[in-house]
Amino acid sequence: MFALVEWKDETETESWSIVPTSHIQKFNLNDFLDGLDESSVYLIEWRGGLKKKPKCGWPLYEATVHKVAERQSTLEKVQHQRTQHQSTSKPLKKRKFKPNPKFLQEETSKDGPSSPKKIEIHPGSGVYVPKNVLWSASHANSPTTMARMLLLGIFDIDTLLKSNLRGGKSKNASPGESKEPLDRIKIDAIMNAVIQKFPGTTRGQLGVAINQKVTELRTSKKTQT
Repeated sequence: MFALVEWKDETETESWSIVPTSHIQKFNLNDFLDGLDESSVYLIEWRGGLKKKPKCGWPLYEATVHKVAERQSTLEKVQHQRTQHQSTSKPLKKRKFKPNPKFLQEETSKDGPSSPKKIEIHPGSGVYVPKNVLWSASHANSPTTMARMLLLGIFDIDTLLKSNLRGGKSKNASPGESKEPLDRIKIDAIMNAVIQKFPGTTRGQLGVAINQKVTELRTSKKTQT
């Protein structure tokens, strides 16, 4: 099964690709066929131009899924129509893989390649994500993008839908509707990791970005009903 996806990147115009649905993390085909809104964002493995899986895992990028089909050829015509208005359809150079020495060093450690493929997102936090999630997040072009990617890598969608940063009533919630707080240890780990990567970023900025992301997910979910 294949999917036509639109990559989300703050530095480029829209770009379209066709990828196997098996490369899309936490993608549920039945939910999509039942009317999942196109604005839902997934983390998708980018394998273009790579002959074998990198030691740190496939790089991940945010994208929305627009259509699915059993054959890639079925989606190629739609892809062409979507990209006709663009001035060019060159390969997506921004997804060219560059190995991260940090991960190469870990893979050759005493634990070897057979060690668990998860890594602590910030020293001493006790919060772990798959290595490819952290690699991709650490290469985000802004602190808010990094925070959103880590959020999706750490929390499952069901938890995010019923939560917000600190819990309590959301400004956009229905009367009497209250949200659960997101796990403080995990949120602190996300914020510390982002601030280490982007010094000068405030926790307030990251808190707003996190709440915006969960609100986006809830809005997308409501459009299904």
